[in-house]
Amino acid sequence: MTKRRTLLALGMLAIFFLALPVYAGDWKKIDMSWQYDAIFDSAAAPHGVVVDKYNRIWVGNYGTKFLVIKNPDGTEAPFSPIDSLTVPHPAGGDTTIPARYCRGLAVAPDGNIIFSKYGAIVKINVDTGEPMAWTPFPSLDSPSSPLKPAIDSEGYMYVGKVVGVSPVYVIDPNSWEVVQEITLEPAPSYARGMEVTADGTTLFPGDLTPAPHAVYIYKTEDFVNYPVVDSIWTDANGDTIFTTQTVTVDWGPDSTLWYSQDNSYGQGGPDQQDNALVVFNFKTKEYGYVWMPDPDDSLYTGPRGVAFSVTGDTAYVACWNGGVIWRYIKGQGVAAGPWQKVENDWRYDAIFDSAAAPHGVVVDKYGRIWVGNYGTKFLVIKNPDGTEAPFSPIDSLTVPHPAGGDTTIPARYCRGLAVAPDGNIIFSKYGAIVKINVDTGEPMAWTPFPSLDSPSSPLKPAIDSEGYMYVGKVVGVSPVYVIDPNSWEVVQEITLEPAPSYARGMEVTADGTTLFPGDLTPAPHAVYIYKTEDFVNYPVVDSIWTDANGDTIFTTQTVTVDWGPDSTLWYSQDNSYGQGGPDQKDNALVVFDFKKMQYTYVWMPDPDDSLYTGPRGVAFSPSGDTAYVACWNGGVIWRYVRGTTGVEENIVDGQIPKDYELLQNYPNPFNPSTTITFALKKATKVELRVYDLMGREVATLVNQKLPAGKHSVTFDASNLPSGTYFYRLKVDGRVLSRKMMLVK
Repeated sequence: MTKRRTLLALGMLAIFFLALPVYAGDWKKIDMSWQYDAIFDSAAAPHGVVVDKYNRIWVGNYGTKFLVIKNPDGTEAPFSPIDSLTVPHPAGGDTTIPARYCRGLAVAPDGNIIFSKYGAIVKINVDTGEPMAWTPFPSLDSPSSPLKPAIDSEGYMYVGKVVGVSPVYVIDPNSWEVVQEITLEPAPSYARGMEVTADGTTLFPGDLTPAPHAVYIYKTEDFVNYPVVDSIWTDANGDTIFTTQTVTVDWGPDSTLWYSQDNSYGQGGPDQQDNALVVFNFKTKEYGYVWMPDPDDSLYTGPRGVAFSVTGDTAYVACWNGGVIWRYIKGQGVAAGPWQKVENDWRYDAIFDSAAAPHGVVVDKYGRIWVGNYGTKFLVIKNPDGTEAPFSPIDSLTVPHPAGGDTTIPARYCRGLAVAPDGNIIFSKYGAIVKINVDTGEPMAWTPFPSLDSPSSPLKPAIDSEGYMYVGKVVGVSPVYVIDPNSWEVVQEITLEPAPSYARGMEVTADGTTLFPGDLTPAPHAVYIYKTEDFVNYPVVDSIWTDANGDTIFTTQTVTVDWGPDSTLWYSQDNSYGQGGPDQKDNALVVFDFKKMQYTYVWMPDPDDSLYTGPRGVAFSPSGDTAYVACWNGGVIWRYVRGTTGVEENIVDGQIPKDYELLQNYPNPFNPSTTITFALKKATKVELRVYDLMGREVATLVNQKLPAGKHSVTFDASNLPSGTYFYRLKVDGRVLSRKMMLVK
């Protein structure tokens, strides 16, 4: 008799502590290094996923599609799909169990697969796909739908019901009989799966109960009673960890516990940010979010289980509503956060130039603005007052041809502009990179891109302090070609893995060690950071995705990237590609300060309601207080100036805000006062109140009718203790809220 069964038989006569108690308090939020990679499989309705000892991925579907087994390269195993399982019937003879309408999958300690569906739990041979053992669930007389089974190190299976969860039936791996029923009190009313510690002492069920979103932890000392010993609810800052329901739970690498937080049940509203795997490390008391993508804007991308490769560096996520298996990969290196969102002091000023289709903008050492156009309009150079330089426009560049003689390169169909360390201009277009004299407008050097035999469209070049140019392709991005500033030859090709599939530009640090390409890949909207230690290999060391609050930073694609004042990095976030819907608020320059780990948005205007005002690059005056933003779709160069805005000023140059908006307070954290800003699309009654963590009102900041526009109010918390507070804007039947932290 096993130790577990011995204890169960003796009841309270002997108690063995097989594991230390698990406590769920004092959680610290951290960034996760897992990144979305691709759709691994378009399953019908995946309701279970496991990886076997051969690294094959087993996908159980709830609908009419059967059990599928695939290799990591996407090919199917020889016995896949499994459409039915023939097992002996207790009354005699055989019965056939269709291998569909899966409720969950698990892996037994011997490596074989446990398959659950309505009325049955079946063990499947991992080598042949044939059934090995089974039991009706919970009995032949009263079949029901089981959760995803939880299995301890001895092979005992712990299976509750989808509706009701409790009791949890314990199935003996030898007799395949139910040998115990565990009552959970209180019990989740509804779930999809659960997990158990290896020693069988602690149970972690999912919980689809509506708010408050918490999960209970049940622990036994006698293998008879499993009382609640703790719950996971809030972290060390008092912030709620789960923002919507949890459906199931799985063990991950390094004994981490992964809860599937699925907002597609509608309790939390159609907010893609709620769909995540919430990961807990009980050793370090840390947790983090692995967010789900939403490539088709369905907002139904909630996870329903995760399984990991044998090496632990690849995750396969079942998305039942989306009908797919997502593949995630584990990143390496240092963390890019925690990013803190702040306000900025940049404001839109005017249209500086009505260019045809600006696809590149730089400011030279004389303060002149160079605008490269993609269409038939040529390269234009203007003074800050709008007058043109003497040699503007530049319509062509005559350069020596490698085969002899000269060739003329039209200075149009620009793909990007950059400034070399010596102050001269780098111009890129299809098939060519050209250096232009900043004083005369004449070409100084050039190279075909990537060669005369295979011309292609380059990104906006990135240039390091020695003048080396790093240029990838618009489509494919990788490899990145490194051009020597002396020989003007390609001296290196850098492979980026994984690489963005599509971009418009990139940047590099002054020492040439770190690359930041744009990324037009659809959701999840993140950007990779590549760093080298040998100037040969540039692996991904991090990405920019979510901030310290777990909020997604980029809400749509990034096209290009530029360095700004004070070594800030400015990503052009352009929603005009349509992936994120026609929302002008998505069109912005997203600014990162790596020294302070802060980011902010500089929003684009939309004076004609075209919603095609996405930026395609930004350049700054020598003083750093004026920015020129290329808007390709809008056909203009916007001018922004640096300076504070008024208390009750419209958001964009006299334009009425398009929606109600509550911004993050600044500074945050604060002591003792902070500024709260909000925008109104029309004149209306406004209530702005502050609450503590217990929901008690501590201040009324606004309670009156205000005009349309942008408004700011100061909150003085001198008489309040340190802690987390919430501020809530009630306007026109809507309620918007954010949290802030007072630190004294």
